[in-house]
Amino acid sequence: MTRWMSVVLSAVLSLACSSSSDTPPAAPAFAQADLTDDWDALQLTTNDSPRWGHTHLSVAADGRATLVSMLQNDGPVTLPPTFDMKLSVSSSGTVTSSGADGGASFRGSMSSSKALVFATSTEDDGSTDLFVIRKRVPGVTFSAADVASVAFAYHAISSGSAWRWEYGDGATDASGALTIGHTWQAAGPVTPPPAGFATLSIDAAGLVEFAGAPGVMRGVMAADKKSLFLLNTPTPGTPPEVQLIGVLLTRTGFTAASLEGRYGFHLVESGSSSATSGWSRGAFAVNAQGVVSFSSYASSAGSTTLPSPFTLAIDAGGSITRADDASFHGHMAWNGDFYVRTGNATADPANGFLAIGAK
Repeated sequence: MTRWMSVVLSAVLSLACSSSSDTPPAAPAFAQADLTDDWDALQLTTNDSPRWGHTHLSVAADGRATLVSMLQNDGPVTLPPTFDMKLSVSSSGTVTSSGADGGASFRGSMSSSKALVFATSTEDDGSTDLFVIRKRVPGVTFSAADVASVAFAYHAISSGSAWRWEYGDGATDASGALTIGHTWQAAGPVTPPPAGFATLSIDAAGLVEFAGAPGVMRGVMAADKKSLFLLNTPTPGTPPEVQLIGVLLTRTGFTAASLEGRYGFHLVESGSSSATSGWSRGAFAVNAQGVVSFSSYASSAGSTTLPSPFTLAIDAGGSITRADDASFHGHMAWNGDFYVRTGNATADPANGFLAIGAK
């Protein structure tokens, strides 16, 4: 079994064999018009070039992208004098880029909400990228009330001076002040920061910052106002520690059928160098009994072997677990259109990874 095969088998939603009568419902049809409008692209780049970036893009009807602004963990970026990139989406929701500034290795999956894209790619130096790309849906505006008095689960991946995963839960109060209830890392539970250590602020476009948080943290709220994705620099330096964090507002009422659907997944593993970092991605279907069948799989190491199936469970609160793998920690988004999952790599437990699957 290859290293990347082992990684994805630990990360992906998979259950036992399916029958033809248990076929998941068809995925929604996607069209090029679904890419039109403005998007915020959050990018985490693993070692050897650890950094994060936030790019505001405007995408025309033909897919041509225009840069509006760029920010990295070390500050604003001057826009280049020319930019040549075109984004395209297939009828199944696969997003690709072309042009001089496009990336041949870039592949994304659009969620059924058509307002989120999750993607992976490889940099020229071998570093790997994980992208969360959020649409600025016309007519959707945000206010402080959207991030106040909410409970959430979160999953994070770090790269750079520290490579690790983390997951936990917490809540905000009526003013947006943040309290983390529980935090787990590979070694087990860790002490969370003090209550009210930071306060969430949000502008009308859904751009989020943490006042009072250590390091630099910023991100976006999704158009349905039920999830946030954040970039963070908990440890500055050379190299810095950089993070991508998925924050999912929690509710009750999930059932086993909530796993049903067709997914495009994207996983990035963070290690000490490009030799121990990488991505995995592919597509699979889960039926009403939790049965998955893979239709595609690829890794940055070149593997295309489809993973074998195994079984997951989801509780009423949306937590996703595997009875035969205690390290499996995932959570379903409020509206069931994606999941986030963190854990240790099977082949190298010192490494952490984060996987996101779009339904």
